[in-house]
Amino acid sequence: MGRGGRKRRKGLAGEGRATEGRGAEPAAPGTGTMTADAPVAEDAGNGASAPPVADSPAVPAGTLELYAPIDVSESALQEAGDALCRDYPELRVHATVADFDTGLVLPELPGPRLIAFLGSTLGNFDPARRAAFYAELRALMRPDDALLVGVDLVKDPATMRRAYNDEQGVTMEFNKNVLRVLNRELGADFDLNDFDHRAVWNEEEERMEMRLWSRFSQTVRIPALGMTVDFGRGEETRTEISTKFRRATLTEELTAAGLAVDHWWTDPQERFAMLLVTSPGSATGSDDS
Repeated sequence: MGRGGRKRRKGLAGEGRATEGRGAEPAAPGTGTMTADAPVAEDAGNGASAPPVADSPAVPAGTLELYAPIDVSESALQEAGDALCRDYPELRVHATVADFDTGLVLPELPGPRLIAFLGSTLGNFDPARRAAFYAELRALMRPDDALLVGVDLVKDPATMRRAYNDEQGVTMEFNKNVLRVLNRELGADFDLNDFDHRAVWNEEEERMEMRLWSRFSQTVRIPALGMTVDFGRGEETRTEISTKFRRATLTEELTAAGLAVDHWWTDPQERFAMLLVTSPGSATGSDDS
């Protein structure tokens, strides 16, 4: 749960050459090569780290001039902006505080722009929300813009279950943090020890689902909302979905939204992918299928 709104903005001025961050791994045979000569990168939901965009195969070295992170957290943007201005004095940084889940905001900056949506965040949307998100992007993209998307691909279910039920308990803590935030922000009285972390593979939807399992019948109060919530013993509450994609089905989704997949990069094991997407008439690259 984050704070922020679509109209709250804060600019950060500075300069830098971004070389940190994790780009795509070597492309598999038949995938694309670097094509997006975009001096402006707008990065949705990645305000807390240095620009991974600059290391992606879609950005030729030395071409990025302005980095525009968009994040719901103003403090994360301020911290990241200060670090970028200090470490990369030639890169201009323009940050926007916005919650793209309530309305996508893209700063009106000179282009061409490379709009980055990395970190597999797309998988947190259900099909209807993804379709709406594509439509928002399509409406905001200019003819010379391109979209860089990172996704997690379908892989062996046992591997995914192990990852979401890690022995270190990292994912469990992440899942239970939902309750911690509700307690802090809304005055709720969830006891985190009263709920167990569950992560299951939904075969039909091809997605991992994180759930919280009530260990016994209980009632939780949420004063800020003036409500109480009853949980039965064994009742599960889904807290997050993480869709895993296939190339064909994701391409179909984007095509239906009026977007085109110009290039597709993946690692040798085909665990993850990075896509370069344009709208019809874009001058960025050509199909590599």
